[in-house]
Amino acid sequence: MKARIYISGLAAGVPKTGFGVNLATFAYLEILPAGRPTMTARVYGIADTLSVGNESSTLLVGHVKTD
Repeated sequence: MKARIYISGLAAGVPKTGFGVNLATFAYLEILPAGRPTMTARVYGIADTLSVGNESSTLLVGHVKTD
């Protein structure tokens, strides 16, 4: 079994105030069966759009991908 994780976000925060606005954040977990190319992958996802608050921001754009 092989797993990949994708996380992307688009947000902005006001420095030194702790206030931020999150426009969109997406996280996906893709599970691929090992040694079976004919089997399909399973994909699980979480999406968050338009959050406002203290812990709701990244610096403009962020993206993470694992192999």
